[in-house]
Amino acid sequence: MGLTVFPGFWPMVAAVAALGFGGALCEVAQHSLALHIIGSDADPATLDARFSALRLIERVSAILKQIEVMRLPG
Repeated sequence: MGLTVFPGFWPMVAAVAALGFGGALCEVAQHSLALHIIGSDADPATLDARFSALRLIERVSAILKQIEVMRLPG
C-alpha cells in the first residue's frame, strides 16, 4: 500500500508540519508576552497563579470561539 495512499499525501504532510512549526513559534512569542504582562519579578507561587489565570482565560476564549464558529450559517 505504501505511504502514498492518495494523491497529494506529501503536500498535506508538509502543510501540517509547517502549521505545527508556525504554532510553536507563536507559542514562544505568547509566553514572552505573558511574562511581560504578569511581571516576571513576582515570586514563583504568584507567578504560577498568574500563568494559570492567563491559561484559563485563553482556554475559555478558545471554547467560546469554537461555539461562535459553529453558530455561523452554512
